[in-house]
Amino acid sequence: LTQHDLVTKLHQRIGGVRRGSDSIVWQLDATGDRLLSALDAQRRRRYVEPGRAFIAHTVAVTELAVQLVEAQHLGKLDHVDLTGEPGNWRHFNGLHGRVETLKPDLHAVTFNGDYEDHWMCERDLSTEHPIVVVRQAHIYERYAATGDYQHTHAILPAVLWIVNDSNRQQSLTRALTGARGLTPGLHRVVLSEDFLTTVLAGNTTPADL
Repeated sequence: LTQHDLVTKLHQRIGGVRRGSDSIVWQLDATGDRLLSALDAQRRRRYVEPGRAFIAHTVAVTELAVQLVEAQHLGKLDHVDLTGEPGNWRHFNGLHGRVETLKPDLHAVTFNGDYEDHWMCERDLSTEHPIVVVRQAHIYERYAATGDYQHTHAILPAVLWIVNDSNRQQSLTRALTGARGLTPGLHRVVLSEDFLTTVLAGNTTPADL
C-alpha cells in the first residue's frame, strides 16, 4: 500500500507502550484519497495531517469534557450533556443582518439536584492576542442579544475562558473587563485547575440582556 502511494505514515512522533518505542499511525496518501473519492458517491475532503497547535488545543478541550464526565461518575453532578464542534455551532443574524457563526470549543449543560447550569467553554492556550479574545467575546454578546438561547432554555450560558496560568488570567480579565459592550458577569476567566470547581459552583449569569 505504501509503495503504491495508497497510505503513508503520520509524521508526528507517537509514544509507544514501552519506553523508547514508537507507534505508527497511518493515513491516506494522495493516490488512496483519489481512489476513495472515485468510489464514494459524496465528495470527500483531502485529509491533511493536523498541526501541533491543533492537536494541543483538541486535547485540552477533550480534557475539559473528561473532567465533567468523571464528576458525573463520582456523583458530583447528576448528569452532564456535552456538545463539541461543529455540533455546537450557532448561526445567527449579527451586525447589519450579516450571518455570523458562534463556535464554542465546548457546550456543556450540567444538572445537579434542582439546578441546571449552561456553559460555553473556550480553552485558551495563550496563542491569541487579548484583542482577538475580546472580538470573540463580542460574538457571544451579539448572539446573546438575539435571545435565541434564552427563548429555548430560559437562561443565558456563562462563557468560561479557561487558561493555563495566572498571568494569562490577569491579562484576559483586564482585556474583557475593560472592553465596551460586554455584559458584566457573562465572561469569566478561570485557571484550568479551577475549571471543575467553577462549574460545580453553578452559573449565576442573568438570563435577560
